Amino acid sequence: MKLLPLTASLLLSACTANSSGLPIQSDNTPDSASIKRVWMLTRLEGFSPNQITASKAQMNWQNLPQAGAYMGCNQLMFKTETQTDGTVSFGPVASTRMYCKNKMDLEKTFASMLPVMTRYQINGHNLILSGDGKEMHFVAQDWD
Repeated sequence: MKLLPLTASLLLSACTANSSGLPIQSDNTPDSASIKRVWMLTRLEGFSPNQITASKAQMNWQNLPQAGAYMGCNQLMFKTETQTDGTVSFGPVASTRMYCKNKMDLEKTFASMLPVMTRYQINGHNLILSGDGKEMHFVAQDWD
């Protein structure tokens, strides 16, 4: 019977939580619950925080590997594959075909940068995509 408390404590020690309160795997990589969220874009080279906020720019990873994004005009659709080692890959980007005056630059930049993003990192409620010397920063929509 002495093995029961020991077994229970070992099982509980394998389940830890990150700063967001969501479980992480024992190797400190985020589990799918912390990845599968709607991520609001907060920083992208060439765009001010006001431009990004006004566009309501976001990326939806709730149904991985199917993913999507909205950068102020069209719906963007793509596949996303994440690995526990922090690598990420994206399939081709498809989109609806509306024209939105003065709102297309952010969308075009995001769609052209997405395929070169090869790494992801989650720090609490923040997601950083990086690759080819460039970065995209996001915050979880459900964070506040």
